[in-house]
Amino acid sequence: MNAVLTTHFLIEKRMDSSFILNEIALLAIGMGIGILLNMLMVNNIKRIKKNQLDVDKMIKECVNNVAKLLESKKDINNEDIYIDTIPNENINNCPEFEDLDDFLEDSLEAAYNNAKNTLLSDTKYHISYLDMRKHQVSILKSMVEHINKVPTFIKQAQPLSYFLKKISYNFNEDNTAEELLEEINSLKEIYRKEKLPSTRVEFENRAILFQLLIDIEIFLKTKNDFILEFGSDIE
Repeated sequence: MNAVLTTHFLIEKRMDSSFILNEIALLAIGMGIGILLNMLMVNNIKRIKKNQLDVDKMIKECVNNVAKLLESKKDINNEDIYIDTIPNENINNCPEFEDLDDFLEDSLEAAYNNAKNTLLSDTKYHISYLDMRKHQVSILKSMVEHINKVPTFIKQAQPLSYFLKKISYNFNEDNTAEELLEEINSLKEIYRKEKLPSTRVEFENRAILFQLLIDIEIFLKTKNDFILEFGSDIE
């Protein structure tokens, strides 16, 4: 509209009050039509909210599968086996990650498109929510990588497996993760009281489990930080 109005002034080569009022009227008509079309444009907010629920459902399943992956380690009684001699399994052992990544990208694209075509409603929440979940998925992948470095299931892994299942059970949009973060501190205290490892293999396994615990803490803090910023926008 600005280009059209500027062209009018260049062609007419005048700026008297009647001509200026005419151009202002044209500007108002153009803006009014634009706003009207924007209000009549199809709103994808229902689809975006459904996508959010589907993303949460998929991540919930992923968290539960990560817990099962940790429990699936077979007992290895040979203490001469070192971690770096155990072949790492491919992260694609959790194939749902690939589908989840694709679905997240499609959902984010829909949220951004809706933001571009929406005048009044606040779409920042939905975009930030999906970005937060995307970050959590990357942390889940890190968890899988760490678990795949553990050659056998040791007793110190049991509390983490149970805790991951608890996270999965309580996984939803409204959960602030505050109680789960408090439980993380309790887990740390439990591990501090554990007898120190006596072999290199035990030490390496414990180190991996500690890194897994840190990943879980970051996973929960990611959601908690989001709640602190957008808590009042949750519908």
